[in-house]
Amino acid sequence: FTWVCMNYQEDYDKVFGESFKQYEKEGLNEMVSNLEQRFKVNDIDAEVIFKNKKCLDAGCGNGPASLYMAKNGAKEVDSIDISTQNVNSTAINANKFDFESIINPVVGSVMNLPYPDQTFDVVWCYGVVHHTESPDQALKELYRVLKTSGKLILFLYGTGGILWYIVNRSREFTNQIE
Repeated sequence: FTWVCMNYQEDYDKVFGESFKQYEKEGLNEMVSNLEQRFKVNDIDAEVIFKNKKCLDAGCGNGPASLYMAKNGAKEVDSIDISTQNVNSTAINANKFDFESIINPVVGSVMNLPYPDQTFDVVWCYGVVHHTESPDQALKELYRVLKTSGKLILFLYGTGGILWYIVNRSREFTNQIE
């Protein structure tokens, strides 16, 4: 089993770590802009959610969500990923945007988060849970570290490939209704 996990880690670093470390400031700005657009389309005020909050970016990749939370006033963002490369990229990117005092990159797994119960006001997990060996365990961990009055922002990939097409087309029609 350890051998399988080690190969998985190597593959993860090759696929995600190597590609994520290639992003320059412009590419990161584009990724953050995509998050801004998603929140705007859904009429969600990011500043209300993140301002002065202690946040967790669970499965941070190279840190665009961490940057987004910091940009919207987060007091502190712990950015955790199983990839040392991704954690290093997140640290570099936090520095590029002058958020190194807010963003704290940490190597770790969403399957066993290294935090006490009810640590975070906001837990963000984008496209990670469904890739774990036990999504139920990952969700339990995310909820465990979330304060009772906190917010979980969870993005999961759907199957079938038409969900967002339908959602966006529906928005086009409902926006025309007065």
